[in-house]
Amino acid sequence: MRVIPAEFFAAASSECRDVFIDGHLYACISLSQAVAEGLTRYIADIHRLDARNDPRKRVERQLARADHESYRGRRRRGASGREEEQMTDVRFGRFLVRVTACHVATYFVCGAIAYYAFDYAGAFTSPDISCYLRPISSKWIPLGPSLNVVRGLIFALALFPFRRVFLEERYGWLKLWGLLLGLCILSTAGPAPGSVEGLIYTQMPWTAQLLGLREVVAQTLAFSYLLVAWHHRPGRAWGIVMGAIMVLVVLASIGGTLAAQPPAR
Repeated sequence: MRVIPAEFFAAASSECRDVFIDGHLYACISLSQAVAEGLTRYIADIHRLDARNDPRKRVERQLARADHESYRGRRRRGASGREEEQMTDVRFGRFLVRVTACHVATYFVCGAIAYYAFDYAGAFTSPDISCYLRPISSKWIPLGPSLNVVRGLIFALALFPFRRVFLEERYGWLKLWGLLLGLCILSTAGPAPGSVEGLIYTQMPWTAQLLGLREVVAQTLAFSYLLVAWHHRPGRAWGIVMGAIMVLVVLASIGGTLAAQPPAR
């Protein structure tokens, strides 16, 4: 009687049973080992586990993956409190907070570093850039970081339907960064500096357009990595640190804007 379905390795597995029943034990051991190695190679190819020529490492990686999938299944079946926070299907409210906090924090840090490293104060006064951007003395410049909370909301609304792609899949942070790099920096809808449209349709020299490209590339990379890392390693420390940074950035931005206002007469 056949008890093995007609799937991959079915014939070889049936042969293992037959030779065992016939008493050919050594043949059964050799064939079983071959079938087991074939199964592990097949599973490794399906799940793209890089250990084709190392059976021990291949089995260890498959066991680790199985443990991880089992743990995720237990979280989905019954999670509460902190376990619920770690679930892949994150709620929009939590997703919005994380996206906004990561964006505001990385925007401020990368912007501050670029301001001093690339001499933005001098660059903003050059004729090629001053005709396009506001001067450093404008009240809108220090207010910019706090207004990026609105951009965080827009990012969250746009990315939420596709959250599983970069939160659940392997190298999700790299996929998210590639998406931002392609749609928000290099291939914008309008002629933004540093984009393909900007190089084609604006009279700004390409050297001036590339001035801020280093900042936005680094900022989107940091944003993508932090957002995915926060999801995979949730905890109170992440929320406290990132929340505190966002609040400090907003308060500093508002304070800088108020300090830049001329005194009332």
